[in-house]
Amino acid sequence: MQQGMLETLSQGRNNNLNLLRFIAASLVIYTHAFGVTGHGAGEPLVQLCGLSLGSWAVDVFFVVSGFLVTKSWYRRENLVEFLYARSMRIFPALWVAVFFCVFLVGPTFTSLPLVEYFSHIDTIKFLLENTTLLIKGVFTTLPGVFEDHPSISVNSPLWTLPFELKMYLLLAAFSVVGVTPHRAFLPPLVLVAFCGFVIAKLSLDPVVVPYEDFFRFFFFFFSGSLFYINRKNILISHVFAASLCFFLAFVFIFSGDKEFKRLALALMTPYLVIYLSFSPEGWVRHFNKLGDYSYGIYIYGFPIQQMVYFVSGPSSATFNFVFSWCLCLVFAGASWHFFEKKALSLKMPHWLAVCGVWVSARIKRT
Repeated sequence: MQQGMLETLSQGRNNNLNLLRFIAASLVIYTHAFGVTGHGAGEPLVQLCGLSLGSWAVDVFFVVSGFLVTKSWYRRENLVEFLYARSMRIFPALWVAVFFCVFLVGPTFTSLPLVEYFSHIDTIKFLLENTTLLIKGVFTTLPGVFEDHPSISVNSPLWTLPFELKMYLLLAAFSVVGVTPHRAFLPPLVLVAFCGFVIAKLSLDPVVVPYEDFFRFFFFFFSGSLFYINRKNILISHVFAASLCFFLAFVFIFSGDKEFKRLALALMTPYLVIYLSFSPEGWVRHFNKLGDYSYGIYIYGFPIQQMVYFVSGPSSATFNFVFSWCLCLVFAGASWHFFEKKALSLKMPHWLAVCGVWVSARIKRT
């Protein structure tokens, strides 16, 4: 276990970020196993604080993403290059997963005739909205597919991806106008986001409540950004991390207020995520040799769980999780090695590179 300044510990790529994201993606499948099988209220963390392990895992994703994507921005500081790199990370693999759902899962499991299925407006919505993300968000059902299941969604986890994309765009905008480079500007924004999340979560203001997810994801993503920008001044400490864990254990044991537990966990999560990302060393670092399977697990997990439920019938959440997780590893491995990794290695077209230089020059002038 290492401790020291974050700037020193976060140099290079020998860290636990891939492992942490892999575990988070697996927790999403674990949580969805309860919902897919109709046992949603039985999930352990839901009983403790009204928050599922899968939802907390998404918080972890956004902290990690904020740290890495901010690092990506400052490695380039070129708006066009940044947007191209982010697009290559999200869209190619997502398109394959969406086509998988529309052209394989849907026709196989729909109760409708194929002509009616393919001409249905919901099929078109699923295809168009999930391949663009920013038009209207996402659309998670397909006509006649899994209609007798406890959940009729085909790929519900996709709902977080538009928020991820919006955070990328906000980061780029903040960086261009000079918000993120100056340490005085970003901390108040993160604090305001957390306050907005608290107000929405506790329903203190009906005007703020509809924006709960936005404030939530803004807080976690830009907390990760804040850690990267201030890495020279942040100490990764075993004592401080242990103190946070002790505080959370105390809150979870002695407080009966689920909302307070949820908010305490949210406040402690960013530091603990960064601590786990860079402090543990040794054999855990060998996981990096496998690649990054987390995105594949995330975008294929739910349709696979629905197919497992269709074939197995009513079953325990544990059975659905274990069987689906094993299948997901195959799909995630294929997604990483055949699509994600190749997309990330594609060089930006020359005309876009020229455009990027021109845009960067214009930004510097203004």
